[in-house]
Amino acid sequence: MKKYTLYLLTILSISYSYSQSADILLNGTVSAENNQIKNVAEPTDATDAVNLEFLQNEISNSLDPKNIGLTGVMHNNYDGQKYRTIVMCDGNQWTIDFLRSTHFNNGDEIPIVQDAGEWSALSNAAMSYYPNTGNPYNNIGFMYNWFVVEDDRGIAPDGWRIATVNDWDNIIECLGGQGVAGGKIKYVYDPYDFWDHTMPGWYNDSAGSSLQGLATNSSGLSLKASGFREGANGNFYGIGEQVIIWANSDESQPRVEVFGNSAGVLTGLTDPYDGYYILLVKE
Repeated sequence: MKKYTLYLLTILSISYSYSQSADILLNGTVSAENNQIKNVAEPTDATDAVNLEFLQNEISNSLDPKNIGLTGVMHNNYDGQKYRTIVMCDGNQWTIDFLRSTHFNNGDEIPIVQDAGEWSALSNAAMSYYPNTGNPYNNIGFMYNWFVVEDDRGIAPDGWRIATVNDWDNIIECLGGQGVAGGKIKYVYDPYDFWDHTMPGWYNDSAGSSLQGLATNSSGLSLKASGFREGANGNFYGIGEQVIIWANSDESQPRVEVFGNSAGVLTGLTDPYDGYYILLVKE
């Protein structure tokens, strides 16, 4: 008798479970209990199409040779830009791509100023891009003056910061010091890396501290020869030959400079109206 009772209870339990799951519809519409199963491969609405595109992009990115050895990506809060990241020898996660934000974190737009005279006269936050180098949103990134770096509205997404003087000092030290660190952070041409060929490369063979005397990019930071903008006259310089990047500080306007003809890294102070690039570090 007990055996039949147990069998009957099992049947009733299966029947009840089936009646509950029967409300889940397979055609993409929502049931009375708001349950649904979607076939993202054949989108039934706009949201599904976005999800499919996201999945396809993630799969594509995971197979892209330029992402091999990297530690992840970071998405900017406001602009939605995507940045490749890597863990450096200091143990911190850095962005590889230069910042491309066009707004502060509160949504205020950062003015783009390309005119030389207007740029040199600025005393407020502004940004610009190196002329004739392609789309700055996808390729080279933007140059910002110091007024952007020190602005209280912030430009780094939540959980990230503009690379500080201490951040730069730490990676320069763990890469062997100022005399050799430059060769270990400069991008090296890769014939199979088609995406990076749109970026400013270093002219000829870039100097480094390897046995061959060339840059190795052994750190993976992959700095491009993206130049800089001189604040005094508003002119652009150095494409293919050097790059200058802001280092954040509460007391001054520090910068980090890397040259194609040197294995070293130059650090020092500069003027607030110069235009340099920005890298971020995860908090």
